[in-house]
Amino acid sequence: MTRKIKDISFFLKNFNHEQLYWYFEFGPSKRKISADELKRRLDQIEKPVFFLSTGRTGTMWLARLFSKDRGIKAFHAPSPDLAAQNLFAYALQKDQSFSKEQVNEILSQTFLAGRETYLRYSYKCERRYLETNNHITFFAHTIAELLPQARFVHIHRHPGDFVSSGLKRKWYSSGDIELRQIVPVEGQDKEAWSGYHNIQKIAWLWKESNAYIDSFKQSLPSDKVFTLDFSTMDVDSIQKLIEFADARISDKQIRKSMKRRLNQQQFQSSERYANWPETEKQMLAEICGPLAKKYQYKL
Repeated sequence: MTRKIKDISFFLKNFNHEQLYWYFEFGPSKRKISADELKRRLDQIEKPVFFLSTGRTGTMWLARLFSKDRGIKAFHAPSPDLAAQNLFAYALQKDQSFSKEQVNEILSQTFLAGRETYLRYSYKCERRYLETNNHITFFAHTIAELLPQARFVHIHRHPGDFVSSGLKRKWYSSGDIELRQIVPVEGQDKEAWSGYHNIQKIAWLWKESNAYIDSFKQSLPSDKVFTLDFSTMDVDSIQKLIEFADARISDKQIRKSMKRRLNQQQFQSSERYANWPETEKQMLAEICGPLAKKYQYKL
């Protein structure tokens, strides 16, 4: 019997189902830490990396790429994905009836409820945690406070391409999407929302999410944040990202991975932003124009 089979046999006899799941997910433990101890030692979680984005920015591909480093445990969609909680986090931070301390406490407990076990096994198994899931975006301030060693990657995309992707997926076409994507909670956008075209709604999502991330980045030291433009992503920019994340992935692995696309959508010519009518392009420009200019996107 091989060593691996003996290990599996041992765990089957002595571990419960939950422990067995995490063993297969992260590998064998190298050190111990209880859930209670973890909360007192979050500062010892070594250099976790969190991607902040609108989604539809290659995050599944990036998680797969970082999985090539065996010292990193990368997730694109851990469970729970925190989509509904992300909406809650966005709305709560807009609510002026709560103090900053109250907001931090509520969101800290919410985030840990969804990620405590992942972080604990990251520590136990000595594998750095990396998450590309866009549904943690509005927990950014909370994550930075909870995990002092955390690093953040802001990945953005041309708003026309992003909105085209959202339209293809029928975002905001039914009430269901509003359980997974933010909606305005105050101001003119909230008042006008019901009359917005879907282009305007998805454009607002792009603007609001990226503006939030930009503001968050200003609170961090420059060595804790990296910005990646998905629209012009190439081998050179990925190499810089990997260096920032302190990952071990070879140039050969990068080039091979870039030949493989994941979760790619197929568009008819008329569905692509470049071929939209000028009136629809103007809808997008009125909402995204200033931020698109900052990112050097032509609308």
